[in-house]
Amino acid sequence: MVSVFLKSLKLYVETIDLITYSSIFILLSMILLPLVASYVNVGGALVRFSSFYMDITLLQFLVILFTSAVGMLLLSFFTAAVISIVKLKQTLDHFGFSRVMKSFKEYVFKVFWFFVIISIVSILIGVFFDFLGFDWVAQVFILLLWVLFLFTPQAIVIENFGLREAMLDSVNFLKRNFIHAVCYLVTGLVMLLVLAFLETALGQVFVWEHKVVSIIIMALFILPFLLIYGTELYLKRYPVSSF
Repeated sequence: MVSVFLKSLKLYVETIDLITYSSIFILLSMILLPLVASYVNVGGALVRFSSFYMDITLLQFLVILFTSAVGMLLLSFFTAAVISIVKLKQTLDHFGFSRVMKSFKEYVFKVFWFFVIISIVSILIGVFFDFLGFDWVAQVFILLLWVLFLFTPQAIVIENFGLREAMLDSVNFLKRNFIHAVCYLVTGLVMLLVLAFLETALGQVFVWEHKVVSIIIMALFILPFLLIYGTELYLKRYPVSSF
């Protein structure tokens, strides 16, 4: 998997300009979604869950719903854009470019609905097990849920699958290539640990500026690179990465 990592890093460097433009959307999403999470305590559904209690007004609920939708739409645009960049680099032809650009809006909305569905299911799982008093069980189930459908966005953009077909493809892909998911998760964990160490070190010098640095690093490098890396891992299912 080292070769895939190096290939992903090379691709990131080669497309840094496009990645930077796309990262604007994840940066905005990272600003909006934590606002919702800090209020309703939903937090990062991938690794943790806290209760969502009905202690808000209708107006507050609508604002939260709207903010969440916009945040996930921005996240979907970013996700589809980065995976499309990888797809375009693999085709390197006018037909491939035209095909991807023509379908891009469709990719964005498919990825958006994927995030909506997976987030709703995560919240329901969390609420159910929190009601039973087993918060740690909720965390395990939510993590497994996201891992199972880890490569769904890649299946949507690379294969042009529908949402249901893409989710099934992600599960089948993991059955045959579980080591790919392990490599992806370990790489992401190492990057986050390095970022946490850097933020802690900067926190000794700066009052709040270290948070800004962390967000910028996350938006410009970690998240785009992980998407590229995940897409390259997904493409390992083919003898030659071309379409």
